[in-house]
Amino acid sequence: MVEQETEDDLSNIDSNLDIAHETACELTNRVHELRHNQEGSYGKHMVETKCKKFGKAKAIVETCEKLVKTLKAVRDELNGQLSGQFLEEGTQSINVEGSNYHLKRAIFVNKRAGFSQHDACEALIRADLSDFVERTYQSASVKAYVKELLDAMPPGTLVEDAIPESLRHIFAGYEQSKIAVLKTK
Repeated sequence: MVEQETEDDLSNIDSNLDIAHETACELTNRVHELRHNQEGSYGKHMVETKCKKFGKAKAIVETCEKLVKTLKAVRDELNGQLSGQFLEEGTQSINVEGSNYHLKRAIFVNKRAGFSQHDACEALIRADLSDFVERTYQSASVKAYVKELLDAMPPGTLVEDAIPESLRHIFAGYEQSKIAVLKTK
């Protein structure tokens, strides 16, 4: 049953992508026509002609914006599905038709809500990490430090668990995965 639902979902996505491609091609042709049909550059209908062209161009832009919004939603849905599947199956990358799809890992470490910059700096100093603190702490350095700790831990360890205990009351961490594509041809 789940497999059938997945097949139906993929079929719907394929259909939507085909429609989007056809629409984009049609819109491209319309834009080409608007650019190259220079009617009435001079004469009494010049303003009317340009207004009509402007109206058509505006309508095309609005359609394109809607199309892009829809395509981004489809892309984001597929990215979420693929990221989850890659993580679940332990897949790091796959090559499909000349493109390498790989799981891209992004780690975020931020101070928790309710704590000031000063609180974060004080906690880092108490944890003997004063090198990360100037007038403020260096979030990129804290992130790199936590990533080093995380990389030394068993696979599947949460970012939150890699943050030293003495810093957990101020800093929160999480991981976000997404699929990145590299052309291999």
